[in-house]
Amino acid sequence: MAKDIHKTTVATDSNRKNSTTKSKLPARELRTWLKKHRSWNHADWLDLLAELRKKNCSILTDSPEGRDSIGRFLEKNREK
Repeated sequence: MAKDIHKTTVATDSNRKNSTTKSKLPARELRTWLKKHRSWNHADWLDLLAELRKKNCSILTDSPEGRDSIGRFLEKNREK
């Protein structure tokens, strides 16, 4: 029986990882945020993640892959 529980957990973790890579970034919100933040610190980053989490983007904000995607978007689209 314990093996079945483990298999279910692994499948759930795998599904979450696949969902994260397929989740669409909230580009509009991120561009708006970038207009207000030419640079940012760790507290700003955490505030952004909390704001996105409230907007039902937790699949992105709560996984390392999702946070990396958000960070890459910000770095790529920030005005230099």
